[in-house]
Amino acid sequence: MPDLYHYTCAHSVKGIRRAMKLDPNEHPLLASLKLVWLTDLEAPNVEALGLTSHILRCRRTEYRAVVDADESIEHWPTFIRALRRVGSEPLLRGIRELESTPDVLPMHWWVSFWPAKVTSIEAVA
Repeated sequence: MPDLYHYTCAHSVKGIRRAMKLDPNEHPLLASLKLVWLTDLEAPNVEALGLTSHILRCRRTEYRAVVDADESIEHWPTFIRALRRVGSEPLLRGIRELESTPDVLPMHWWVSFWPAKVTSIEAVA
């Protein structure tokens, strides 16, 4: 498995530093499915990671958490293949919306239903 990272903003990094783990969070487009989102991109790419936002005012790539990758973490294409077979229509709509956003690169997405251990956190230049 490649090295995996989670990008976050200054106000969220405090809780991650305290716990040294990432907890799954509900995704509004995925029928509130709770996931930890990771990437294999060492350098942040806001568009590729789907971290653009017209609502949030924080810089979501200000910090990079390095994650201890384990068997609970799945590559998005593998994960989504199984989910498409059993997913509800709202969930399938959300998947289509996520993957059709301009400039996203789902091949660089990794997810987990379980908390992920953080091994280090660093500011991104």
